[in-house]
Amino acid sequence: GLGDVYKRQALDWCQAAGLRVVLDLHILRSHYFNQESTPALFTEREQLDHFLALWVDLSREFQSWSPDFLAYEMLNEAVAEDPDDWNRVSGEAFRLLRDREPDRTIVLGSNRYNSAGTYDALAIPDDRLCLLTFHDYNPFAVTHYGAEWTPVAGYAGPLVYPGATVSEDDLDGLDPDLRETMKRFTGIYDRDRMVADLEQPLRRSRETGLPLYCGEFGVYHRTPVDVRDHWYRDIISVFQEHGIAWANWDYKGSFGLLDSDGNETGIRSLLMA
Repeated sequence: GLGDVYKRQALDWCQAAGLRVVLDLHILRSHYFNQESTPALFTEREQLDHFLALWVDLSREFQSWSPDFLAYEMLNEAVAEDPDDWNRVSGEAFRLLRDREPDRTIVLGSNRYNSAGTYDALAIPDDRLCLLTFHDYNPFAVTHYGAEWTPVAGYAGPLVYPGATVSEDDLDGLDPDLRETMKRFTGIYDRDRMVADLEQPLRRSRETGLPLYCGEFGVYHRTPVDVRDHWYRDIISVFQEHGIAWANWDYKGSFGLLDSDGNETGIRSLLMA
């Protein structure tokens, strides 16, 4: 069908460009990383069975592609109140995929939006083809400055990186509710803080011998360019120092190497410096 043509074309494009592909389930009826209610994936056995069946279908469709080219990420940004719920769900999915495809790399992310701060609670299988992933948007007030869908959307004042993200004087001038929200997403941030924030995944990587991959990081287009550029230079240097693979969010769009009209944003030169 036409859908099969599109899927093959997308993978063919990636191969032609020398790119590797991570295939994930990003948004499900039973799980969405921004939903306010508890995802049914963690509470209803029927939904978990459906999730596993989706991966059987995906495996059947894509298993002919080389493991050197295509990897599977079981779920984007799991959000479970109890980390054991994600360990249970990811464990079942991991075993199912490994039984079907012994040579496929399977990407395992941490709970609470693939946070680096939840790695201590993550159950990691004893498997040489497991790739550990996390997402990094710290400090959120820098990376999502003016992003309409976020709690920090209302802040339009000065921003600093590296250093104190928002000054006490600027915080004091805010509406009380916004001030309390901003305090959660600000602080003193620099390259040393970036490394400290990655302590858990770095340690788990050393303990298991499994590689790390930052599957998302980036800065919203409304962030001041000088702040953006300092942040990118630091985070790329941290990834390089610690041998962490990475993928910028995103290629074309509001965090992109290109804007929505296809114009260069300056991010590509920062990534490839």
